[in-house]
Amino acid sequence: MLGLGLLVGTLLVGNAFCGWICPFGAIQDALSWVRRRLHLPTVTVPARLDALLRWGRFAVLGVVVFMSYTTARLWFAGYDRYVTLFGLHWLFGAESADFWIALVVLALVVAGSLVIDRFWCRYLCPLGAALSVASVFSLVRIRRSGPTCTDCTLCDKPCPVGIQPSKAAPLVAADCIGCMDCVATCPVRGALTVGARVPLPLPGRPKEPEPDRAEGRQTGHEGKRK
Repeated sequence: MLGLGLLVGTLLVGNAFCGWICPFGAIQDALSWVRRRLHLPTVTVPARLDALLRWGRFAVLGVVVFMSYTTARLWFAGYDRYVTLFGLHWLFGAESADFWIALVVLALVVAGSLVIDRFWCRYLCPLGAALSVASVFSLVRIRRSGPTCTDCTLCDKPCPVGIQPSKAAPLVAADCIGCMDCVATCPVRGALTVGARVPLPLPGRPKEPEPDRAEGRQTGHEGKRK
């Protein structure tokens, strides 16, 4: 039921789960804040390498699905950084050999997130890979208005997952997590907007009938005669 709800939500509002609900996403945002406060260096991944590394999410997803099918259990659960961090097993010592592998995975992800915004989300998250596919069909997306946009690219800078809203044509990439930072940063009103891809028949105030122009002109003439 949770998976179905997540799928329906993604088809409605895109990858907003990653931007507003995912606890590990919040941890990564906190690590980025720490980096800025401590003036630590930020690693900028070249565009071509970044595009290649983003396929890592799908590679991880494929491995997890294949291994889970062949082993008849949720593979990677023992190494999951969610379980490692929020399960608090690391506070009470190692329970198995898998614990140390999980601890290494968590340490690598934390280290990566300290120098690259949303490192796990960009390059490794299998759930993010699946949701990005569903987001292609989402009803609500961020849209760029070409005639209104001034191509200042200011909206690209705050994006935590490194997509480029300034190049949306007109919808932003499916990797968008819906954090709205680009919309808030955009200095031009109407250049970036959030809305449905198709008009929705939402209820609203009924339109008042427009007065008949011919009747208005006739009334005006009668007024002048008086």
